[in-house]
Amino acid sequence: AQHQDQGQYECQVSSHPPIVYIVYLHVVVPELEIADERGLPIRNKFYNEGSTIELKCVISRVPQPSHFIMWKHGTRILNYDTTRGGISVKTDILETGAKSRLFIANANIHDSGNYSCALGEVASTTVSVHVLNGETPAAMQHGGAKGVGVWWLPLLLLLCTVLYQA
Repeated sequence: AQHQDQGQYECQVSSHPPIVYIVYLHVVVPELEIADERGLPIRNKFYNEGSTIELKCVISRVPQPSHFIMWKHGTRILNYDTTRGGISVKTDILETGAKSRLFIANANIHDSGNYSCALGEVASTTVSVHVLNGETPAAMQHGGAKGVGVWWLPLLLLLCTVLYQA
């Protein structure tokens, strides 16, 4: 069943008098969210090369997960295709859903990309992971070069203050 199937349905037996039975179908749509190691929801996450990537997929609004929980890096399934080594998945089934954790040890630049957590074909969510090789996230986001500092900003502020008061 899908969310658009939700609603009132009527079963009727052609008899005299007619027998009518009305049911209401309530479809619960699972919610998936990827969080970081602190449990905070994320869409983008930056890691330093050599660190351990830890992503948590929290699945809620599911009475009992009847579908397999799967992690992918791009299109590659991580639950079974772990030729890289250092990849592990731990999944706990909870009363109203599940929590699946993906660990990738000794992260390198090839581990950058989109990671998705899926509950079978029912629902999925994706996060972008960026593994940095000595750069800071700010430098990556703004296209800055390595070693370019902001040491001159206080001097610029002082110069502006002096010129303004002159």
